Amino acid sequence: VEKPTGETISKKELKTTEIKSSIDVANKKKEQKESQEQQESQEQQESKEQEEPLIEEKLNSKKETVASEKTKAGKYYIVMGAFKNKSNAENFVAKLNEQGASAEITTQMESLYLVSYGSYTNTEERRTNISKARQISPHAWLMIFP
Repeated sequence: VEKPTGETISKKELKTTEIKSSIDVANKKKEQKESQEQQESQEQQESKEQEEPLIEEKLNSKKETVASEKTKAGKYYIVMGAFKNKSNAENFVAKLNEQGASAEITTQMESLYLVSYGSYTNTEERRTNISKARQISPHAWLMIFP
């Protein structure tokens, strides 16, 4: 076989060159596939972080705290979720507000940001809104916060 430069190469050299070229193509495809899989894995992880809140530790063993109707500040908070990541808590607040809540990050308790559906000062308002909140999340619970 003759090279473009006029030199001749053996069939063995030609076959070796073809094999090396095939290996290079296969390696490039493998790298592209691995890169794509890594990107998909990263996208899945980011998607999971944006999903419904995960309560990483049980903040209260009861769904509704039983306490006196009179507290120092007289405010009831309907807690919808607890987040380690503040931006996830902020995103959840925005989602709840789009659904008609008066949501806010109520407080940071240890390493968790508590997101409330709203705060209320009277019993009737609290009862009405906890029912609405539990339609969104059956795990909503009541916290009296001074």
